[in-house]
Amino acid sequence: SIYFATGNLKNGPSESSNYCDKPVQLNANDLSLINTSPDLSTLVGDDDFGATPVFFNKYGAAEKSGCSKQLLAVERKDGRLLILDANTLQVLQTFQMMTPTSNGQFVSSPAWDPDSSMLIVSLPRDLQYTLSFIHGVVGFKLRSDCSLIKVWNTAVGQSNSGDGNYVFSPPVIAGPVGKRVVFVGTGFWNSLHALSLLDGTLLWSVNLDGYASSAAVFGAATVVNGTVLVGGWDYGTTGRILYAFR
Repeated sequence: SIYFATGNLKNGPSESSNYCDKPVQLNANDLSLINTSPDLSTLVGDDDFGATPVFFNKYGAAEKSGCSKQLLAVERKDGRLLILDANTLQVLQTFQMMTPTSNGQFVSSPAWDPDSSMLIVSLPRDLQYTLSFIHGVVGFKLRSDCSLIKVWNTAVGQSNSGDGNYVFSPPVIAGPVGKRVVFVGTGFWNSLHALSLLDGTLLWSVNLDGYASSAAVFGAATVVNGTVLVGGWDYGTTGRILYAFR
């Protein structure tokens, strides 16, 4: 199957008509429609999707998690992380991870590690008032009943308190089993961070302002033979720069 999540419908009876504002499943052979999720409740006006769903727990009960279902995780612009059954697109679990904004800052994609049954999410804004989630990186553990539980939440960068376009990069997981590392960039906060996959311990950070007048990190890092490659947008002067760290 092919999975994606849709934005608003323009010039329609409503912005969520005709498969809009929903996760969608297509047949990979002929692109025919298999399923869409039910209508989802609205928190703020910008409640559509701007991120790619992540298919995880591919082998069901054969996975180390013990969960029998194939799953999808997708970020919605209003700050909600949705966990869906990949075969029915029924929403199984919802996490309100950040305070909703009018311009949709929650538009990254999580990362999945099957060996640890961990789902990693980058988060550009606090969930204000409760602070049950804070900006940075969040690690969830998939349990045998197919529910996710937050096991760590490490602050990196700064929380965006307004409606600016402060998005973080998608997390990337690399390294040997038991010692895997999560790499996340903090967008306009111009930094790259490495954290332990298992407990969220911050291993190292680098501020790219030391290499350019400004170096926003929106794209996911790439790890090759022990070298971390990340693109920076030097919006002050020179444009795009590729950084390499060992």
